[in-house]
Amino acid sequence: MHMVWKVSSFFCVVFQFIIVFSVPLRGQIITTIAGGGTGGDGTQATAAAINNPGFLAFDKIGNLFFTESAGHRIRKINTSGIISTIAGSGTPGFGGDGGPSKFAVLNQPAGIVVDTVGNIFFVDGANHRIRKIDARTGFISTIVGGPSAGFTGDGGYAHLAKLYQPGGLWLDKNGDLYVCDDGNLRLRKIDKHGVISTVAGNGFSGRGGDGNPATAARCYPYDGIAKDGNGNLYFTEWTWGVIRKINDLGIISTIAGDTSGFLYNGDNIPASNARINPFFILINDQNEIIISDTYNNRIRRIDKTGIISTIAGTGIAGSNGDGGLAVLANIHHPSGMAFDSCGNLFFTQANTPRIRKIAFNPDCVPMAVKDDVTDKINGVTLLPNPTTGTVTLMTIAPVYTVAIYNLLGQIVLQQAGSGKPQQQIDVSTLPPGVYIVRVNDVWTARLVKE
Repeated sequence: MHMVWKVSSFFCVVFQFIIVFSVPLRGQIITTIAGGGTGGDGTQATAAAINNPGFLAFDKIGNLFFTESAGHRIRKINTSGIISTIAGSGTPGFGGDGGPSKFAVLNQPAGIVVDTVGNIFFVDGANHRIRKIDARTGFISTIVGGPSAGFTGDGGYAHLAKLYQPGGLWLDKNGDLYVCDDGNLRLRKIDKHGVISTVAGNGFSGRGGDGNPATAARCYPYDGIAKDGNGNLYFTEWTWGVIRKINDLGIISTIAGDTSGFLYNGDNIPASNARINPFFILINDQNEIIISDTYNNRIRRIDKTGIISTIAGTGIAGSNGDGGLAVLANIHHPSGMAFDSCGNLFFTQANTPRIRKIAFNPDCVPMAVKDDVTDKINGVTLLPNPTTGTVTLMTIAPVYTVAIYNLLGQIVLQQAGSGKPQQQIDVSTLPPGVYIVRVNDVWTARLVKE
């Protein structure tokens, strides 16, 4: 059983906003940025309840979108940390095409991607479709699939094709959209002209075919798809516990997973000998593969030499450890993943519904709050900086509002200004880290809390 159900000119050429980074992957702090609360739309995401979050995607200004499979919704966390629903009523079904996405009805949405102009593409899994939310109009439409499951359409326009329980999505820099067509046991591609084709899988169950064309192989593409910097395509076979690769000649091979089972058998071994349960994958600019190793309750990395290691999770299911090292935290069935514009890793926990963050690059300021931030700009000075408690803010003009943002772009503290060019701010309750202080919604400065 799947953990989470998955998703003219066909569409304008689209590009996934892909930022990948070479940053240290150990010794990083883990936090929860959504879920675990009881709040709803319009509240801080950290105080909200979320329902079976599956897949994640950032847009280019730092808004985070995610699919709620069991909640039948697409939700958004804006750069102030406020959560909202942008599609789905919460009741399974199908409807809304041609109108505003907020009135649409979905059924177990899964994979999601966002292009550079803000169009959102997502899998509407139990409706056997891929749908689009137009960035300009906010209207929703179906771009692939129809009212019934099936396998048709290769070589023709995608809007005439059929899918069967689609899952993961990937949008590459050329504007080609890849989808795990789970029920059809195939990995398919919709090119930038809207033509659909099969790139892996012959439709027969089982696994095999390594060393031969991927289209002749038996495989079970599930949820994870990614491309490296050399154009090699990777996908997960969660059912078989492997990751497979298709090179630029279309030849398939298995690069991780020993197929003997899912149970964790150690780190710092060749990935080909590791027992994994790979749900999703990402690839950084060093061509290292990041894996959500779901039932092993870990996030793992395969380095350029093919050695696998753990970067988050102890193997014990749970949600504790926030504020500490990711490798010492308990995580629970990690699923979808995404990098933000600084290369920090965000991932979902579907079964203990949360979205969590691993700060791989804590000194980076995300696009959402990047306004030429320095320690002193436009006359704004913070003393002492770094600080452990109270900081004095001094500026060239009266202070009317002060807001402090974390590196997700969430407001963690705000207060009215003194109306004078100097003000005391007590940050003793904030956890250690780097923050952005915004004054009068105009000036910004970097604050380090020790």
